[in-house]
Amino acid sequence: MIVHAGSAFPVIPDYEAALAQLAALRPELMVIAATVFSDAPTYARRSLHIPHRPMAQWVFNRADFVGKVERYGYRLIFSVDHRNYIDFAHKDAPGPSVIGSMIFAATKAS
Repeated sequence: MIVHAGSAFPVIPDYEAALAQLAALRPELMVIAATVFSDAPTYARRSLHIPHRPMAQWVFNRADFVGKVERYGYRLIFSVDHRNYIDFAHKDAPGPSVIGSMIFAATKAS
């Protein structure tokens, strides 16, 4: 089984609970696509790129996010950063962010 979370994690208020629920399914692969990452500590920001519809969005510290997934018995096997087209849509960010996608595989021991 493959779990493909798409770009959902940045807009899920309790993303850690959602990650736990997905990991409990014990898929062979977990795909986290088009998710905003940074080297800064994880923070929430208001996304302004949809006119007249600001919404909250998590920006995850990359290492912390990978560590959370690894604690559920997965290892990162692929990661890619995409060109960030939405930098202009955020004010007062603590640092630059990128949109990235990752694939995690279940470890043999899990």
